[in-house]
Amino acid sequence: MSSPIFLRAARSRQACLDGQLAGVRGQIGGGRPRRDGFTLVELLVVIVIIGVLVGLLLPAVQAVRAAARNMQCQNNLKQIGVALHNYHDARKRFPPGTDGFDVRKYWLDQGDSGRAQTAYDNGEGVGFSWAVHVLPFIEESRKYDSLRFLAPPTTNTTAGRIQGGPNEPAFRNFAPNVLRCPDNPMPTFMNVMTGNRDMMANHYTAIAGADIGTAGSKTTGSGSYSSAGHGTVAWNGVLFVNSKVNAASILDGSSCTMMIAEQTDWAVDGSGRRNTCRSCGVGASGWSGSAWTNQTISHGRDLCTNATTITTTIGTRVCTAGLQDWAGEYGSNSNNTPLRSPHGDGGTNALFADGSVRYLQAGTDLTLTKRLAVRNDGISINVP
Repeated sequence: MSSPIFLRAARSRQACLDGQLAGVRGQIGGGRPRRDGFTLVELLVVIVIIGVLVGLLLPAVQAVRAAARNMQCQNNLKQIGVALHNYHDARKRFPPGTDGFDVRKYWLDQGDSGRAQTAYDNGEGVGFSWAVHVLPFIEESRKYDSLRFLAPPTTNTTAGRIQGGPNEPAFRNFAPNVLRCPDNPMPTFMNVMTGNRDMMANHYTAIAGADIGTAGSKTTGSGSYSSAGHGTVAWNGVLFVNSKVNAASILDGSSCTMMIAEQTDWAVDGSGRRNTCRSCGVGASGWSGSAWTNQTISHGRDLCTNATTITTTIGTRVCTAGLQDWAGEYGSNSNNTPLRSPHGDGGTNALFADGSVRYLQAGTDLTLTKRLAVRNDGISINVP
């Protein structure tokens, strides 16, 4: 049995120990509270760091995306080149850049001036662009087979036409990816006498040639270009009005001769107002051909849609020729719409007759550019 003295001593020691533990608990519990989050300063520092990283990465991401879009535009041109060469293999020539029939002159030759004037006023004889002719070679055979082609002379004033004719429904809201550059900021669809923006404008244009060599008359077969009501028209390239050029006639070398190039960025007029300025013009489409063009190029109203004759420097943005506000679009009806794109310095990707695609810088020497547009001037040019 324990002595009372010892019991009191044990209780005293236990009480002392309990007091010390309580003091320790009090110190621990009564200090600064634990923090489970960030302070405002720390949060602001993190936000600043993230902002700096985003600022560093965003230009790189945008550059990668721009490069990818440019690559897609180049790949489209390569596929178009394959289609053009497959057409050549099947037909033993390249397709026309734009085609049509001069119904006006036909009726004049028949002595019917009244009918000739009616044909002129109604736009009879409009055919198709090169883009229509390559449809079977870009996996669009069904679309091509559904079309009604021009068979001049004809009493059907709308045969073979895109706008206002039996082929119009086939082309509404039709825009194959291979014919569209994803970097193009201009609208792809335009209003062509339908009341809706449902007809594709051109992203790529045929190269008809250039105003070098000798001025002449396509009627007589002399010269290589002539002046017309909508600007200079050439037939010394590969894809011009009613052209039937084969590879053997590209005397300057297929690697030195352009066939197709881009028109994929806005232009501006003299006051700085932007306009589309593309070879399909306004009131037509990327599928439309050209009337008034089979026998003559010189009676003053010659608009060669979807083919351009080179008269200006690559990358030119100022476009003032033939400007017109029509159906909500401000653009140019001209045979000399410039080549340009949003890529790089504003130059253009170009498809050459050998199937290669190369980028031509903005401001490339104009004479050099014209030589590249011509197939038979006897001068082979090294592409810059």
